[in-house]
Amino acid sequence: MTEKPAQFSIREINVQTDLRPIADLIKASFQEFIDPDGQQFIDRLNELSYRVNNRFPGGFLTAFEFNLLGYVAVSNEQKIIGTTHLFPATTHAGTGYLIANVCVDQEYRKHGIASALLQHCERFAQRRNIKNLYLHARIETPQAIHFYLKRGFTQDAFRTSWIRPRGQKPFHIQSILRIGKPKWQERKLFHHQFAASYPKELLWNLNYRPDLFSLNPFNRFMNFLNGSSANFHRVSDPLNRPICWLVRQPLDSFADTLWFIPNEIALPEELVESLQLISNRYQESKPLMVNCEADTHAETFAKAGFSRHNRLVWMSKKLF
Repeated sequence: MTEKPAQFSIREINVQTDLRPIADLIKASFQEFIDPDGQQFIDRLNELSYRVNNRFPGGFLTAFEFNLLGYVAVSNEQKIIGTTHLFPATTHAGTGYLIANVCVDQEYRKHGIASALLQHCERFAQRRNIKNLYLHARIETPQAIHFYLKRGFTQDAFRTSWIRPRGQKPFHIQSILRIGKPKWQERKLFHHQFAASYPKELLWNLNYRPDLFSLNPFNRFMNFLNGSSANFHRVSDPLNRPICWLVRQPLDSFADTLWFIPNEIALPEELVESLQLISNRYQESKPLMVNCEADTHAETFAKAGFSRHNRLVWMSKKLF
């Protein structure tokens, strides 16, 4: 017997009525993959929904300012059975939108709902003369990757993130490596190695800001005055040759980013030791998260006490 197609309609998100059902749907759909940032997003939706529904002073205004762009799929019974969100994104290819949280209630899947949500996202971008759409898919969900490929998205980059939790036991090592400040004279070498470690296709959603990696002393001083400085370290061997550069970028999320830029002359054990030294320095701060291309330096991160956090394929589609 052929299953009857699900009847549904697509509309824009209504912050007065949709936030809690959206939070519940995201939690149910991505439960095994939700990290602290994802949980914080869900909690934020629930908090705003509570404030609006209980008529807290300024509750609706706060929810409206949250400005959750996107769509929901609604059944004939007015149940939210699918959703997706749009976030502005700027990449090497120009401005665009990141499509996130594409999910459909398990009971309503395989009825074209996800495809309809994507089509509405495309029309939303086209009406604003935006030609680039982006999204992430987890390597562990090949069916999702296949779904997006069939709908015109291409695979641009593969990202693996590694995390070292806060408060881990320090490494007890006698190191001959030295941690110092970056050298202006090495700027060409640094930028060459940075480009090798972080291809442009990998940078667009990593909180990348070129000014954080400036080796110009004046620029670094101005960043400090503006409160946007990062902790920029140069690790060298006894001959004062650079082993790697490590940049800790504080973020308003559950983990700070650690940028890892190895020099091509570095030995594997030197890179492990470099990461251990930096981990000791920041062990009482927030967790450190390193992003890299595919599974590059996987053994190095594992030996340095980092655990694999997730593996993503980054995809894009050009609208014409």
